[in-house]
Amino acid sequence: MTGSWTLAGRLVRRILAIVVTGWSLAMALGLWSLAHEIDELLDQGLEARAGYALDLLGAGVPAEEIPLGEGDVLWVDEASAPAPWPADAAARHSTLSWHVHRAERDGLAVEIGQSSAFRREEFWESAGAFLVLMVPLVLIVALTVILTVRAALGPARRLARSIATRDAVDLTPLSVEGLPGELRPVALSMNDYLARIARLHMAERAFAANAAHELRTPLATARAETTALRDGHGTVAQVDRALERLTRIVDRLLQLARAEAGDVARSEPVDLVALARHVLAEFPTSIALDDGDVPRRTVRSDADLLAILLRNLVANALEHGTGNVRVRVGAAHLAVENRAAEGAALRSGRFDKGHASQGTGLGLTIVETIATQLGLVLDRSVAEDRVLVALRFPATPTS
Repeated sequence: MTGSWTLAGRLVRRILAIVVTGWSLAMALGLWSLAHEIDELLDQGLEARAGYALDLLGAGVPAEEIPLGEGDVLWVDEASAPAPWPADAAARHSTLSWHVHRAERDGLAVEIGQSSAFRREEFWESAGAFLVLMVPLVLIVALTVILTVRAALGPARRLARSIATRDAVDLTPLSVEGLPGELRPVALSMNDYLARIARLHMAERAFAANAAHELRTPLATARAETTALRDGHGTVAQVDRALERLTRIVDRLLQLARAEAGDVARSEPVDLVALARHVLAEFPTSIALDDGDVPRRTVRSDADLLAILLRNLVANALEHGTGNVRVRVGAAHLAVENRAAEGAALRSGRFDKGHASQGTGLGLTIVETIATQLGLVLDRSVAEDRVLVALRFPATPTS
């Protein structure tokens, strides 16, 4: 099991590693350049002092009295003592221990040597001052990186804290104000998830409320019918009717709960003609199907939700209309039509129904909810004693 880590710590470590590596390379290049410049400067000094020594020797000044720089050794070719470096006729040459410049004039030659130890000492004195100036700069850069990373990750910490401290029953959306573009999709996705949970929670509460509201009367009726049957006053047909109504209400409530739960609708090829035939076969009453003599009408939608929708439309037409029900399937629409009963109206409110109606008052509510979920356009009209409810699909299907 890997240990926990923080994004800020990882970013700081990696950025500082890059900064330190770059700084080290820059320092190495700078020190190399410094050593090269020091060598050139000291070589120029040797050349100047060698020429000066020739001038003094030509003027009769003894070699012992010629002033030299720190770390210099003067050798004159007339001297009896050998030079501490190998003989070389080149004007400038170096060994591991010495840097030598040779000058000649009028048959007189001198060599001035400078020890490598002296040059190393000079180099490290200059390099030390250079490093002393650079180290505070590196510390400032490191502190700047740490503070910048912490400030940049502030929105992420605030988002994490708001989620961690949120109460389990708090389904309000997260604030996306001030979030960077990288974190905004996370918060928006979380808000979608919270909204879905809220819808499910509301659907659960609505289902319980709807069930308590709508089942009270049918249950009381069924209980009264069974009591009357036991006392010899009722009939089995009356009990069957009560149970049938109770079953129909429960079925509608379950359909409404599913529609309001906001489940993600599938997008799959659906044959409207086959779907209509399958749904209409469930009804005992013969219902006319007008498919335009086209054997197949295909749209992309959710077959299960479409079946629930069509089943409710047909059931509403049978319960609240008169005459034959006709279902039309077109290239991009599905319609249910029949004659309107006297005083009929299209009621879309939940449990909104006429006084004489034996329905649940949920049919059109279910239809509207599913149509919205599937992205369908729902057209309703009552004209010339005819009721027409049509569904139009957003895209033209392929036949």
